[in-house]
Amino acid sequence: MKSSISIIIVTYNCEDIIEDCLLRLIDSISQSVEIVLVDNNSSDNTISEINKFIPRVKLFQSADNLGYSGGNNIGVKNSNGDYILFMNADVTVTKGFLEPLIEILKSNENVSATQPLVLLSDNRKRINLTGKTLHYVGLEWCSDYGHIYDKENLNVHEIQAISGSCFLVRRSVYDKVGGFDDEYFMYGEDSDLSWRIRSINKKLVFVPNSIVYHDYKFLVNKKNLALKKKFYYVERNRLINILTGYQLKSLLILFPALLVTEVGLCLYSMLNGLLKSKIKGYLFLFRNAKYLMQKRRSLMSLRTVGDEILLKDAESSVNYTDFGGKGIRLFNIFWGIYWKLAKKFI
Repeated sequence: MKSSISIIIVTYNCEDIIEDCLLRLIDSISQSVEIVLVDNNSSDNTISEINKFIPRVKLFQSADNLGYSGGNNIGVKNSNGDYILFMNADVTVTKGFLEPLIEILKSNENVSATQPLVLLSDNRKRINLTGKTLHYVGLEWCSDYGHIYDKENLNVHEIQAISGSCFLVRRSVYDKVGGFDDEYFMYGEDSDLSWRIRSINKKLVFVPNSIVYHDYKFLVNKKNLALKKKFYYVERNRLINILTGYQLKSLLILFPALLVTEVGLCLYSMLNGLLKSKIKGYLFLFRNAKYLMQKRRSLMSLRTVGDEILLKDAESSVNYTDFGGKGIRLFNIFWGIYWKLAKKFI
């Protein structure tokens, strides 16, 4: 039986959180909504926890860890919904969260994806995100992170990018733009998908009366291997987004700013024990030039709007709560001056 809505959750060693996630989800949606779980070869008891919910949920097990992108694409292939909700296993939903997201998609054909209000699970009075903010040099962060939740000051509005933590998208548009890129593994794939959706002149919209909670932590111990892995994917995928998403004219105009940013990030990585991760990212780009060219050609042939539209609301400074220091302040001055001059020619 075909379901109008499919919910896809990818798990990897989630034995401590998946039960609560599924209990709250099942309690908040109708029986007609399809739930598809894809496990990325967990080594703990995640599968045993998920099995408690079969047959209400469908489980597909991958022989390898395919990451966020690859896992979700398996879920899409094994789902039936005309609308697909992607959500993380560390997200818990509230009753009625789904209806506002679907209503906007059904009432406006130009809107292709909707973003709920994501609050912090350990401090529910504060915002995790209302979407993602994009900087013209490819940096990205959670919009409104850490702000106090004030219902009266939040309105439905268009956003630059949805967050992979939780969002709803039309299957037809997801398929048209090629879905998540498996190569990303994790981080930046949601911004890449958002860029491709917006490049065909479709909108992404934040919906404040749809509320979910996210167990979110931005920073981890610098000695932790997880940080080195995260930095590698974040930086590598940021460059993939720029090199494949920006038109040639934009790349040429922004090259000086992009170069200065790379020098700064190399210095940062050197001072924080992350230089190997940064170099590893460069090596990936060099060794996979063919992939980059193919991805770029595909995106450029698909798009119907130019960078002057897609970069219109791009940020030129970083004001994110977890960033700071003299270095960022100096870069903000440089980025701001450069963007003021450059955006006239994009």
